[in-house]
Amino acid sequence: MIIANMRTEIGPKARITYHSTVMSGVRVHEHGMLGSMGVATRDVPPYTISAGVPAKPIKVKTIAPPTKSASDSK
Repeated sequence: MIIANMRTEIGPKARITYHSTVMSGVRVHEHGMLGSMGVATRDVPPYTISAGVPAKPIKVKTIAPPTKSASDSK
């Protein structure tokens, strides 16, 4: 018999909506959102809305902080 003990994590201000399922070992990052009846089989990135079966990223939230580009580091 094989028993796996994987940790599932839900980040701060993450939203898991109506009848959604988060599989074992998956992490929903900060401000991540899983749409209605979605099944998260992979990690949901920060500030991203994911939906579907299996859940795929469909949009980045407008409240997401700006990302640093290579020109910003100079």
